[in-house]
Amino acid sequence: MNFYDETGRYQQVNPYTTDFLERPASAIEGRRLDEIHPPETVAIYMERIAQVVATQQPMVVEDRVTQGDAERILQTVLFPVLSPPDEPQLLGLVATDITDVVTAREHLKRQAEQERLLRDITGNIRRSLDLDTVLNSTVVGIREFLATDRALIYQFNADWSGSIRVESVIEPWISVLGETLPDLRFIARYVGHYSQGHMTQITDIESADISSAYRDLLKSYQVRANLVLPLVIDHRLWGLLCMHHCRAPRCWQSDEITFVEQIADQVEIAIQQALLLHQTRIRAQREQVLNEIVTDIRNSLDLEEIMTRTTQKLLIEFQVGRCVVIRCADEDEYFEYQACAATPEMADLTGHRLPLQDNSYVLSILAQEIPRATADVTNEAQLASFQPLVQSLNIGSLLSVAIRHEGIVRGILCVHHATPRSWTTPEQILIKQVADQLAIAIQQAELYQQAQAEILQRQRLENQLRHDALHDSLTGLPNRTLFLERLQLALQRYQRRLYAPSELASEPPLTEFAVLFLDLDRFKVINDSLGHTVGDQLLKLVADRLKKCLRDIDIAARLGGDEFAILLEDLGDPQFAADVAQRIHNILALPILLGDREVFIRASIGIILSSHHHTVPEQIVQNADIAMYEAKKKGCEFVIFDASMHAIALEKMNLEYDLQHAIKRAEFRLYFQPIVALVTSKIIGFEALVRWQHPTRGLLFPEAFIETAEDTGLIAALDLWVLNRACEQLSHWHQMGTEFSHLTVSVNLSGRQFSQPDLIQQIDQALASANLGGQYLKLEITESVLITNSTLTVQILQELRVRNIQVCMDGFGTGYSSLSYLHQFPVNVLKIDKSFILTLNSPKADSRDYEIVKAIIHLALNLHLEVVAEGIEHPDVWAYLQKNECQFGQGYHFAPALAATAATDLLLDPTF
Repeated sequence: MNFYDETGRYQQVNPYTTDFLERPASAIEGRRLDEIHPPETVAIYMERIAQVVATQQPMVVEDRVTQGDAERILQTVLFPVLSPPDEPQLLGLVATDITDVVTAREHLKRQAEQERLLRDITGNIRRSLDLDTVLNSTVVGIREFLATDRALIYQFNADWSGSIRVESVIEPWISVLGETLPDLRFIARYVGHYSQGHMTQITDIESADISSAYRDLLKSYQVRANLVLPLVIDHRLWGLLCMHHCRAPRCWQSDEITFVEQIADQVEIAIQQALLLHQTRIRAQREQVLNEIVTDIRNSLDLEEIMTRTTQKLLIEFQVGRCVVIRCADEDEYFEYQACAATPEMADLTGHRLPLQDNSYVLSILAQEIPRATADVTNEAQLASFQPLVQSLNIGSLLSVAIRHEGIVRGILCVHHATPRSWTTPEQILIKQVADQLAIAIQQAELYQQAQAEILQRQRLENQLRHDALHDSLTGLPNRTLFLERLQLALQRYQRRLYAPSELASEPPLTEFAVLFLDLDRFKVINDSLGHTVGDQLLKLVADRLKKCLRDIDIAARLGGDEFAILLEDLGDPQFAADVAQRIHNILALPILLGDREVFIRASIGIILSSHHHTVPEQIVQNADIAMYEAKKKGCEFVIFDASMHAIALEKMNLEYDLQHAIKRAEFRLYFQPIVALVTSKIIGFEALVRWQHPTRGLLFPEAFIETAEDTGLIAALDLWVLNRACEQLSHWHQMGTEFSHLTVSVNLSGRQFSQPDLIQQIDQALASANLGGQYLKLEITESVLITNSTLTVQILQELRVRNIQVCMDGFGTGYSSLSYLHQFPVNVLKIDKSFILTLNSPKADSRDYEIVKAIIHLALNLHLEVVAEGIEHPDVWAYLQKNECQFGQGYHFAPALAATAATDLLLDPTF
């Protein structure tokens, strides 16, 4: 401890002070500071003494002092000491050597700063993907931490040339950013050294063992000392991290070198990361280009558009002057540029053709799978003979690949550059990938064109099928389906107008419509007699004539068979429908020439007009059909439907329903009308006549239900039932005694039953079940039955003749060509229709009526046929028929049709 007074005079010193000042205590104590220390030291001490005296507070300070060759750091405490009054203030001083502590503290601080800098650089590498940003921040941090004058990073090119990429420098030293090495041979000597990861350090270029060229280079950069570390990426020297000390020589400490090595490791990571990112970006960019091309191919089937968009994308991606697509095959004589994208200084080659077979360069491209890269066309031997052409096209380098699909060449994809350039592996991979996609596009386009042709053909077929589905194949007219669709639309328009707002009620009802239902009279006779071919021709001619009677907005349809329907729309006057019907009758009345035959045809027409009662098209057509049947029944040219007809139709429908169950419910009854020999008045047989015991309507005669039975097809089952019951009853009569064994039974057969394929079997079974011979059965058929199928009819009649079954032609005289059929078909009995006989019963009968009957009788006798007259109701008629040799007769004069019991009683006791 030392003591001073406030005047700066030593009062007492310790041994450390005497040693430090190299004086004995006697030479120090009592002396002032200015007598021992330099003036600058005295000034500092006196200022401190004055402050402590003034504040009476201790003061702690650190002082750096030099002792010999060493610098020491002392921590000094100056404090006031209690002094006697009227004497100078006494101060005490305690000095502690803290050199080691401060040194350790500064080392820790420098280490922390080093770690912070390393952490910041590492953080920058992690946070930033921009290599220049990372490198700049790195050289700035290194230069500041090392307190050196310049830090930089030098980057090599592929040929070992290079330049200074980033730099941090302080004044007054020059900037060398962007500088390149002038002599590549110089750097080549150090490449191996640095590539192995070795560093170099120079303390002073003046005394360093280096070449004069290296020393001159460093001097040009104002360098006195430097530290250089290599940056090696993937085992290849990428660049150098350099520290320049320009102000003076410098010895680089080991901890500084270690720190810079750590920084270099991080820089290498940043560079590696940046290179991977760059490669990833390039790969991603090229994948994007490829994906865009693939998307274009998927989104478009236009090959020209695909090729155009592809060449445009590759032009930008490859940074070239021209990109072309060539279409050709191996065996083609020429190849043609089909798509071309080019910069303004390059010519558009679209449409140009060049020889192929003599072009070995192009053939070599087509012969290999991988791309062919030509960096300099002037050095390509296979292009020697084409140099003038290549120069005229401004081509300096080429990258080409064959467009190949499943081994078949479809063309070439090629990029042209105006000057020589090398083609990287990624570029070659990309052009090959694009070529593969173009191959798919070409194949896809060809398949699409083929598919389009098939689709067009299918559409034509579908249209034809749709037309066929909605039109009659024979006449070409719409069929029932299309007609009902059109009728549904007409009905909807009518209903919209019908229920339109009141303000529209004054408008004319342009949506009125009418439906005409036509059925050709006697068409079945024509079809069966002249053949279906003639019938089809007739239907086509009728269809043509119907169309001539209609307007463009009207529609005629064939519903089936000989039924036609017509829809008339926008009728201002319902009379128009009647006028069309009359027009149809007039045009159908004209003779139709079919081959060498002249045929006349007429139609029965039912008309129905639009009404709010109609809700569905089928109902309208049904009602028009009802009106048509009414016209046919009345022999009118047309009939307009009214509500009463619907009631009749409903009754008929109910009748059809009841008829379906009548046989199962055993509601039919068999009645028998005697057939009498007119000369002897003896009953020779009976005609079996069916009656229907309806559960609610009572006993119905055939006129009430036979037509319905024929329409529904139940007539065949009914005929079979009558045949079996009649044979059973006849067998019963035969069993009554020998006087009745001659009796026969006549059974009516409908056309449907006569055409049954098993008719003969049914007859055989009925006779066998009743134990009857065929000679006791007579079958009555009408003229229309005979002519339905002449070939089948002749065959059946021959079968019946073999069985001795007689055939009676019923209703003779009411047909159209009866005389010809008498020669054509082997019939046994002629029944004169009762319409002729009943006329004789009339008071108005004249001689002509008698002569007609007489002529029919004589015709039959001349043909050796038996004659039966129906409808005899008066004895005078009986007498006339007997006089003219008519053998048999039946009618109310003898007896009406009787139930089986009454007929039996009549046999036992005839009343005539």
